[in-house]
Amino acid sequence: MKNLLFIILFLICSISSVAQNKIDNLVEKYSDNSISIYTSEGELSLSPVIKYNSDGKPYSIRLDGDRTENPDKISEFFLSLFNNKLKEGFTTNTPILLLRPPFSKENIRSSMDYYSLELESKGFKIEFKKDKYLFKAKVYEVESLDIYDRTKYYFFHIEMIDKSRLGGSKSSKFKF
Repeated sequence: MKNLLFIILFLICSISSVAQNKIDNLVEKYSDNSISIYTSEGELSLSPVIKYNSDGKPYSIRLDGDRTENPDKISEFFLSLFNNKLKEGFTTNTPILLLRPPFSKENIRSSMDYYSLELESKGFKIEFKKDKYLFKAKVYEVESLDIYDRTKYYFFHIEMIDKSRLGGSKSSKFKF
């Protein structure tokens, strides 16, 4: 009986130490200075930005993409990412008609060409939610300021936020 109790206690402790927070897992995986993502259209470089709460725990990890002239790289990357979020049980209620599931590379690419009043440029942003997690993606276009070079560049970032960790233990509940 004593051995059985010990085994059950050991299993519970083992499972709880393995079941880490999603943000902790992402920070552990992507905390390097630079990350390379390869698509059939080419390579995308990303840089992590990690935000911590007052307890020193990460509550957000954002990956900022370097500028690129090829929007197809981003649309292919986002297609895979958005479909994976849906498979993980995330939901979205985006007001952008082209960015509603089922996603396609063409719809994502087309959405990048529409002017967004919110972004004050061409591009879009979208959010996915699941329980305490919020996933955000944003892409926008910037035209070169050089009058002889009218190249269009695309910038993007993705972010995963754990809403339960935002304030840390020092935060207080506000009732209005």
